Amino acid sequence: MEKTDCTARGTFLVKEGKYEEALQNFDVSLKENLEDLEAWINKACALIHLNRPEEALECIERALELDPDNTTAWCNMGDALFSLNDYEGAMSALKKTLELDPNYTRAWYNRACIASEQQNIEEALWSLENALNLDRNTCLNYAMTDKHLENVRSHERFKKLIG
Repeated sequence: MEKTDCTARGTFLVKEGKYEEALQNFDVSLKENLEDLEAWINKACALIHLNRPEEALECIERALELDPDNTTAWCNMGDALFSLNDYEGAMSALKKTLELDPNYTRAWYNRACIASEQQNIEEALWSLENALNLDRNTCLNYAMTDKHLENVRSHERFKKLIG
């Protein structure tokens, strides 16, 4: 397979939840071209799903070397740092994501999760409200069951937001 085919296939496999197979495809792409931004970003995503955040951060750093303003890379960094319980670092990465794109739904949603974990209820609800305003259906489905939002579910404002 050519590099572009492997990157495209790897990206498809990530969406299908076949992360190990996706990594193999990204590795082929990156062996041919270390400047394949999509491969670095989506390899990081696969690694995050496989609970390998340290390796994901290496890929994200490479992606940000290629494109310092890449919102997906910054948001992935937030995901990886969050999974390492580095809440401050995760919030900083998500802040950068939102500076670059204030309509980045996943960044708002992830900020809500982190703030909830930190017992910062007002920040969590404000961030969740922003996420819901951008993509209500997707965020609503996650918000009802996401363990990271357990700290805010009993609050009246949460109930109004999802109502």
